[in-house]
Amino acid sequence: MYLPTWNGVAVFARNPADGRLTFVEEAFPRLTGPVVGVRYYAAGLAVSPDGSRVFLASSDYDALAEYARDPTDGRLSSLVSVLKNGGPSHVRGLGGVVALDFGPSGNVLFAASRHDSAVVVEATDNDGVFGWRWTARNGDGGTIGLGGVNKIAVSPDGRHVYTTSETGSLAVFATELCPEAPPSTCFAPKRARLSVKDFADSSRDRIRFGLRSLSTVGPDEIRDPRSDPAAGYGVCLYGQGAQLLLALHAPPGGYCGAKRCWRAIRPDTAHAAYKRRFGELQAGKQPDGLQFFMVRAGEPGVNKVVATGRGSYLPPLGFVPVDPPIDVVVLNAAGTCWRATFTAADIRRNLAASGSKPARLAAKVSP
Repeated sequence: MYLPTWNGVAVFARNPADGRLTFVEEAFPRLTGPVVGVRYYAAGLAVSPDGSRVFLASSDYDALAEYARDPTDGRLSSLVSVLKNGGPSHVRGLGGVVALDFGPSGNVLFAASRHDSAVVVEATDNDGVFGWRWTARNGDGGTIGLGGVNKIAVSPDGRHVYTTSETGSLAVFATELCPEAPPSTCFAPKRARLSVKDFADSSRDRIRFGLRSLSTVGPDEIRDPRSDPAAGYGVCLYGQGAQLLLALHAPPGGYCGAKRCWRAIRPDTAHAAYKRRFGELQAGKQPDGLQFFMVRAGEPGVNKVVATGRGSYLPPLGFVPVDPPIDVVVLNAAGTCWRATFTAADIRRNLAASGSKPARLAAKVSP
């Protein structure tokens, strides 16, 4: 068991038979102990589900510190990383960080920051390295209820995050837009393309999907992701038997690097479009899985969605080759969706890795 103290962390061993606690150590961030990087009061603490890591939140230092945990006696054996507000990664939202909780996979960590009225999301890349993914701040992208946020909890299935605040608010966030099976009623494609490459070196992984719709889709259906909380988008890839193989997300609002994520093009016209580019982070790696996302309203052939991703922050692409049919769905939280189904006849490449060549999937639907 770990207990934050005024300027350190107390470690206790628990007897599973009777629950008694035995003191192991107190590590002091400000002194000469093994814990460094967290100054003053460690306001929040979370242990990863697999027990390999411990994260501490320093509300005075506006930082998160990650430590390796000795599985034998629970001691904090070494500092792995420190994520500080601002800094070289342009992290936003850690001002007064006070509470932490892991998702059930152990690959995603959520932090609540009282001074910045924000929820910060950290996640691992394919190499298991944690990095900043996204920040939701009160009033940004239509988000409300985070003023003075001070507690955070993740549901057991990981699909929802709950926060409470000093203003008496309870806010609920959905973490997963992709449903278990493809929706049956979506805009169909006039044309669509899908390309996936899975390299042995995950930093070279890439995916691209583009679709032009057969239908007219209006601005009120694509929504405005700069300010509408229902305008977050998901990209969902399903294999044979409607098995969900990949889920990527482009949340509404937020900052990507030092700039706002979303940019509007002709927002007050029938051809309104919104682009999301993901800012550089950690030597050029982007944190949201996607590098670029675009949605455009308009008549058939003009309305389109485009999503591209590359690098080790993408989820693993080891599902290639895929048994057809393959469905790709793009949808927002308001229920608007586009769906392309690629049959065996639409697939041009569906190959396993061979030598230095990656596993490759390429498919096209066209008139």
